[in-house]
Amino acid sequence: MAYSDKLREKANSILIERRTKAKEEHFRLKDKIYEKIPEIKAIDGKIANAGLKVSMAVLKNPNNVEEAVAKLEKENLDLQQRKIDLLLNNGYPAYALKIKYTCENCKDTGRTEHGMCNCLKELLKELSYEQLCEEVDVKKYGFHNFSLDYYPDSIKNNSGKTTKDVMENIYKYCLKYASDFTPDSPSLFFMGGTGLGKTHLSIAIAGYALEKGYNVIYSSAQNLLHKLEKEKFSRGGNDSDDDSMNLVLESDLLILDDLGAEFTTQFTVSVLYNIINSRLLQNKPTIISSNIDIIQNLEERYTERFVSRIMGNYLVMKFQGKDIRIIKRTNG
Repeated sequence: MAYSDKLREKANSILIERRTKAKEEHFRLKDKIYEKIPEIKAIDGKIANAGLKVSMAVLKNPNNVEEAVAKLEKENLDLQQRKIDLLLNNGYPAYALKIKYTCENCKDTGRTEHGMCNCLKELLKELSYEQLCEEVDVKKYGFHNFSLDYYPDSIKNNSGKTTKDVMENIYKYCLKYASDFTPDSPSLFFMGGTGLGKTHLSIAIAGYALEKGYNVIYSSAQNLLHKLEKEKFSRGGNDSDDDSMNLVLESDLLILDDLGAEFTTQFTVSVLYNIINSRLLQNKPTIISSNIDIIQNLEERYTERFVSRIMGNYLVMKFQGKDIRIIKRTNG
């Protein structure tokens, strides 16, 4: 999964803090136990010198190495058992002097012999969720509080369906899409006027995907394009192996909100087409929302080729109704 350097650095910093805290607590408890039970300190010293004893035994009698090692192993086991008995008799757990890491599998390093530890995956997921929450209030935009009451059930379209019917179908599809989301899910294009719930459902889907452990990039088209343009020209036009564009192209789910609100230039149109085309070629899902609800207007703004890639490969959903924000203010 594609995570930014900033996010990975934050995760690593948390892991270092966990390791440091675990070791500090371990040494603090060890000093306390040593002071209370001096015999345990002596036992630990003997155990620590076991390797030296083995070496000395080998030098003294090289023809009887196995017997010497077996004898020292038994002594070591006896010392370990004596140490456990002393701890238990003094009210401590048997393994009180073992360092207690938050994750015993990787000892708070984030890595095991099989690769990335599950604790690091969970940590990155949590940090990704927090990062999204810094941009938008994810809890505010959930499926649980998407109300269909704001869509009229009296006005019917040419197919005989009411606005509420159309929006209920869109809502149900998005909920199933979110519940079943994988990096192989189809791309979606939400189009319709302002205040119809496009952003709400986009963020609700993002929340589900993040909970599943997938990497999600959410941004308004305006902010993302401004960031990409700033990075490109600050580098003098040189590409980077670890820039925002790579993160955008590699994320499990990209959500571009409010397409059409950005200032359109040859650069922005070219970058948008590159993002759309590259992710389609990699079969990576993208969700785009736009207040532009007329195909011709999209073509005039972004070129026919750009719109063709979306209309031919995205599932297009046309939101209907009146601006919910105005309705809430009017009824509020």
